[in-house]
Amino acid sequence: MPFDINVQTTLSQGVQSIAALTGQAIPPDPAGSTDPSVRQMVTAMNQAASELYAIRDWQELRQQMTIQVIADSAGQLEKGFPLPDDYGRFVDGTQWAQNQRWPAVGPIQPQGWMTYLVNNLSPTTSIFWQIRNDKLFVLRPPFPVASPFTAFYISRGYIIDQDDPTLFKNQATKNGDTFLLDGQLVTLFGRVKWLEYKGFDTSAAMRDYQTQFDSRAGSDEGAAYYNLSGRGGVPLLNVSNLPDTGFGS
Repeated sequence: MPFDINVQTTLSQGVQSIAALTGQAIPPDPAGSTDPSVRQMVTAMNQAASELYAIRDWQELRQQMTIQVIADSAGQLEKGFPLPDDYGRFVDGTQWAQNQRWPAVGPIQPQGWMTYLVNNLSPTTSIFWQIRNDKLFVLRPPFPVASPFTAFYISRGYIIDQDDPTLFKNQATKNGDTFLLDGQLVTLFGRVKWLEYKGFDTSAAMRDYQTQFDSRAGSDEGAAYYNLSGRGGVPLLNVSNLPDTGFGS
């Protein structure tokens, strides 16, 4: 069964859609246009994507990092490790000390961190961490064997470059630059932004955007459910574990 479903949008497609929705002339080359109104539509698309990135942890932007934590020498009190170039923020609760098979402890607040440093305490059960100066700082990193720190994070690279599909960025500057977030959502929010720039009424446009946001935000990755009627879990021994044959053998 064939499908033709457009999920993502390019800068050109988004701007042309905004123009069509607002009754403006369709620009053939939005990225290269010198028309102030078209330039505002380009800005609106980028601003819309930037704000959408900030308001929730979109599954489209979820990436995994693994940092090999190791001290420069035995007894080092703390060490900062570079984060991925596209690191935006952690997905909370996903930080693990892989070797110990135990959640990494953190983020340690500055007061607690200083307490560890002053009292020369050494964590032994896991990796103790905090983010400082845009680095992952680890207390008493292991030596001489590295301990992997792994976690999910939200990437700031929410746009794919038109000419290099391996280049991810956070600013669309070419007609073929593709937004990773839902194209309809970015476009509808871009229309709201453009109307704001022009000083027009945004109530109907905001309603359309909010309807799409409510229906799409988080609905594409599933969700846990809670049972209020009894104890959850999977029974280890029940009729579902019995074989179809062989009773009494």
